[in-house]
Amino acid sequence: MLPFIRRCATRARDSAVASVPDMVPPMTPQRHPLTGWHRRLLDWLCAGREDYRAFQRRKATRVHRANQTICLVVWLVAALLLLFCGGPGCLLTLGLVATLICFGVLDPD
Repeated sequence: MLPFIRRCATRARDSAVASVPDMVPPMTPQRHPLTGWHRRLLDWLCAGREDYRAFQRRKATRVHRANQTICLVVWLVAALLLLFCGGPGCLLTLGLVATLICFGVLDPD
């Protein structure tokens, strides 16, 4: 009796598997709906702007990524200097200087 049940279950499973692609779309990996919402919002707001498209093209280059690395190093040095001088005046000064350097490095003009 057991082989009969196995055979029926196999037939039922095979027939169900054969009909599933017709009813249900194939499983695709689901992205988290909250991941990247800020990027999608910015893309939507800036759609059609030539300067935004130029920025996206420039951002994809090796030079821009190298400049981002330089900017990261500048901020790491500023953070290390803050360990020695942790006052509000030092925080403001180092933050403004690091920001100015990064804007200068990342700005193409």
